[in-house]
Amino acid sequence: MRFSFLKGINQRVLVLGNVDTGKTFLCFRFLQEVLKFRKEVGLVCADLGQSAVGPPGCVSFKIFTKAPFFKDAFFYVEPDKIEFVGSLSPHGFVSEHLTCTKNMVEEASCYTNFIIINTTGYIKGQEAYQLKFLKVRLLRPTTIVAIQEKNELEDLLKLFSCHPRLTLYRLRKSKKVLKRSKQMRADFRNFLFREYFSKFYKINLRVGNVHLKERELVGLLDKNLVTVSLGVITKLDKLKMEVITPLKNIRDLWSIKPSSILIDKEVLGV
Repeated sequence: MRFSFLKGINQRVLVLGNVDTGKTFLCFRFLQEVLKFRKEVGLVCADLGQSAVGPPGCVSFKIFTKAPFFKDAFFYVEPDKIEFVGSLSPHGFVSEHLTCTKNMVEEASCYTNFIIINTTGYIKGQEAYQLKFLKVRLLRPTTIVAIQEKNELEDLLKLFSCHPRLTLYRLRKSKKVLKRSKQMRADFRNFLFREYFSKFYKINLRVGNVHLKERELVGLLDKNLVTVSLGVITKLDKLKMEVITPLKNIRDLWSIKPSSILIDKEVLGV
């Protein structure tokens, strides 16, 4: 790979593109190349529906000290930290999505000065355009790598084409990238949820939000309103609820964040 930034320091690399353009594959290729010159590199995944790191519905990050090896298309990467957005798409959750992404990039920057940022394939329409525009402004990447089938990102890219501290790379989508069907994408999400909840505990909590529902995926937050884990409500009445979660110690649990995501027990094998 002949990208000069791969040997650099103080890099924030933002990868943009439509769905099924190979963003995740490219992020891991970059990661593999960067680790030839550095001891560690951070990967922040802001793709809510098809997560490269951590469970769906979150922005997650992981610090890599060696390149991962994946045997097949379904893989799960254990995150170092997550921020729960509460949706499988940024649509209608732009502010929350931006806040969580910025928080994760800042958190990752405490551990490494080379960060690769994977994004959603949500690029069509005014809301998507605004999301990507604000993401560039907030995250302040040093490099943008845009994968295009035609010129679908040009309206956005031309705004930053003269930026003195930003390098743009335009790539064409590889013909080798396969298109995933809706069912394949749903199967992958279910796989990610099963992996995240592969070990879980049942806890009982008081009901503080009348709008919660059984099967709802929720964020478990500490006193600083930072996501410490996720949970799924399995039983619910007026006074208490049963939640399954990988979180063993709930002493620091302060609040529950609702979501628009429902998960069937069968998906988790409960």
